[in-house]
Amino acid sequence: MYFSSFEQTGASLNYSAAANAAQGQVSTSYGVQLAYELTDRMTIQTGVNKVDYMYRIRELYVSPEAYAEDQSLISMNDVINTHQIPYAMSYNIHQSYQETGESIESGSVVQVFGYYEIPVALKYNLIKARNYGVQIVGGTSALLKSDEAMYYQKDMVSKKIEGESSVNNLSITGNAGLEFHYRISRNTNISISPQFKIYTGKLKKDIQNFTPYTLGVYSGLNYRF
Repeated sequence: MYFSSFEQTGASLNYSAAANAAQGQVSTSYGVQLAYELTDRMTIQTGVNKVDYMYRIRELYVSPEAYAEDQSLISMNDVINTHQIPYAMSYNIHQSYQETGESIESGSVVQVFGYYEIPVALKYNLIKARNYGVQIVGGTSALLKSDEAMYYQKDMVSKKIEGESSVNNLSITGNAGLEFHYRISRNTNISISPQFKIYTGKLKKDIQNFTPYTLGVYSGLNYRF
């Protein structure tokens, strides 16, 4: 699973990070699905998946005091946006704050959003041969937040950030994709399904100009009753 946004900015964190460069991250999902064949061409499918989406926001800073090795947690108040650094200082992150005389260290914030996903999809057979088939998939998913965390990463070291970015407890996506399956026995086949999912609402109530989406490749073993 690859989570990103069309804007690729730090707006998912807060308004002040909206101009920061950001990058989607790859994660995994697992779950079970159940499908019922409505007609020879049409199938309805639902299930439940557990997924953790990750999103990295770059060019954020903390002071050495906040990033001390004996501290396992960092306060969100200690995370400094590049736009909050005086302009004369911003070209060199190893210079000192003009106001405080403290040096600053560059890193990034990784947001992790954990969800239980409940998809509902209709699948239409484009190709239905004896041993293989191709289906077009369309539908929607309800995403129920299970957990949420933020980490500050620098030089391959991660420290958890206290507090939450408070993403919505419920999000909805629209889904579209294809499914390819190959029959390996009378009642069993293997499948692979690339899908595109776009959020139909805001990730957070106070987020503006942030349109997240996911690209996923689902694969599994299917048994026909």
